[in-house]
Amino acid sequence: MKMRNRFVGKAVFPLILCFLFPCFSCRDEEREEFVRIDAAQELDRLQKENETLIRENELMKNQNITESRLSGKIEYFYTRKDYEMAKSYLNVFMDLFPQSQKISIYHEYYGVIQEFEKDEEEKRLLDFQKLQADNTGIWTVENFTDQNGNPTDRKFITTREVLSGTYSDVSFDAATFSADFIIVSKSNFALRIFERGNKEPVSGNARTPVKYNIQVVGADGKSYSFAARNTSDRILFGSMPSSRVHDILMQGGKISFKLTTSRDGYNVTYTFSIPNAQCYNTAFRLLNAK
Repeated sequence: MKMRNRFVGKAVFPLILCFLFPCFSCRDEEREEFVRIDAAQELDRLQKENETLIRENELMKNQNITESRLSGKIEYFYTRKDYEMAKSYLNVFMDLFPQSQKISIYHEYYGVIQEFEKDEEEKRLLDFQKLQADNTGIWTVENFTDQNGNPTDRKFITTREVLSGTYSDVSFDAATFSADFIIVSKSNFALRIFERGNKEPVSGNARTPVKYNIQVVGADGKSYSFAARNTSDRILFGSMPSSRVHDILMQGGKISFKLTTSRDGYNVTYTFSIPNAQCYNTAFRLLNAK
């Protein structure tokens, strides 16, 4: 089973972009952070584009250019649908030759370019909105694989990167380990733990299962404890504890875990946390999407 594997001078007008963002499926504070980042990036892009057009305008003014030559540039780029360059030359032409007989047709060109830019921006915004609607934060939905390594129709939720923590036993104090969730459904949670960089998880078997007491502390500070068993290569939470942990994850925020067990008569304690469980609700929706 595989677990990981977007007229200047006199004719250059300021470029203004307004965004309308829908409610995304993550929590409001994270959604606002994504919107803020994207708006800043888009404003930076538009400012740079405006500066480029201004420089192009000034350069063309300083050149000994004829109406015919400039018109040829416009027709060339407009025909090729290179609207960014066509718009730049149109701005210069309208600035230098406002009495030209071609002004009326070039106004039409300009209108076509503006409509194209509007359509492209709307498409980009819709793509962005869809991306944010399906943002899963630290989570990812993957497919189980068969014995040949081919993906099956069965899916599960896990984290994009393994979670890390520390454990203590008779030999080690605060040694490192990693944790890997396998969430098949609301009532089917499992966890694998890998000690000190081992490639194989800590395992048990049906005759001698490894028993754990697990404490989960949610973002609201409330804790929930339950017993779990490892009879293979993973710790199975059981139906009711899985549902409780699912509800805790749905709240988002930092979630802390503490697992205690015994080994050779000595206590073993594992602690790790999910720094930010936000967008787990989106991952769960995608898990169940048809």
